Amino acid sequence: MRCTETNIRGFGVEIGNVTSARAGKGGDTATSAGSPCAPSVAVSAQSGASMAVAAARQALESSYGSHDRTSQVGLHLHSSMWERGDFYSVACSMHRQLNLPAGMVAEINAMSNSMGLALELAASVLQSRDDVGDALVTAGEQFAEPRFPRLTADFGVVYGDAGAALVLSRAPGIARVRSVATVADTSLEGLNRRTVRDPVDGVAPLDLRSRKRSWFASHGGPEVVVQRSVRAVRRVVGQALADAGIGLLDARWVLLPFFGEKIMREQYLDPLQIPRSRTLVDLGLRFGHLGAADNVVALHHLWSNKMVGLGDSVVLVSSGVGMTWTAAVLEFTRDPISSSSA
Repeated sequence: MRCTETNIRGFGVEIGNVTSARAGKGGDTATSAGSPCAPSVAVSAQSGASMAVAAARQALESSYGSHDRTSQVGLHLHSSMWERGDFYSVACSMHRQLNLPAGMVAEINAMSNSMGLALELAASVLQSRDDVGDALVTAGEQFAEPRFPRLTADFGVVYGDAGAALVLSRAPGIARVRSVATVADTSLEGLNRRTVRDPVDGVAPLDLRSRKRSWFASHGGPEVVVQRSVRAVRRVVGQALADAGIGLLDARWVLLPFFGEKIMREQYLDPLQIPRSRTLVDLGLRFGHLGAADNVVALHHLWSNKMVGLGDSVVLVSSGVGMTWTAAVLEFTRDPISSSSA
């Protein structure tokens, strides 16, 4: 989708404390094919919703300054892929805490691709509904032990805690969204889904590795996932670039999910033929995979450390269990005016 009236007005992040991921309980390490997956991970005592509220307050402040202009927000989309163990609306709770006006508020679940997909949905609304004001997109996740063994639950990924928020507007801001594209391959939906052999008491630690081993055994092995993921990544990035009218070499940065070394190399860096120096892979290895917040945390890092400026193009790529992938092309319309390390 080519975007004509969508700008990023501000963003905010709330990230857990960086902790060593070299060893978990019993000396387990988060590994993939024998190689360390990540040296550290972000861990927070706060809930995902609390971190998302903190990030949203930062995003609103950076968008509107000290003026109380939250009345301009007409759409709020929130996502949480793990903290869903209660019977209430997290999005509505956040909406109340932020004192946002009556309007559209909803939760969206595309797993780790939720903020990417929410960006596309919010852009669609902004371009088609003049009666809707700015859009707030939020996400927050706490992958708390012992139910979620963040270092060993999955292959090639360690899971970190963070909240993130974006304010999107028709009015000029930090960057304009030039295009967004999403693709899906739901033939992979069973990869993370619980089977009848899983414990169902809701207490046992999550074991995504056993689920994946079961799926691999009946679907051709992990190579099938890599092949389909590579095809989807190339397709979605190609579509977003075509809609924006630029090539991948025109982008100063390509921001990818915060997965481990092996996944990044096999499914992103090599297929897209991009040098590591144009990505923030190392930042991802510091924080771990932050659910849907990866891309916004990476954007915040670039902006707060003055690593982008007026006229720079940045490509965002995100993916989520199921599976879906979203790519977006941004063009920065301002230079950073201050620096504070993310």
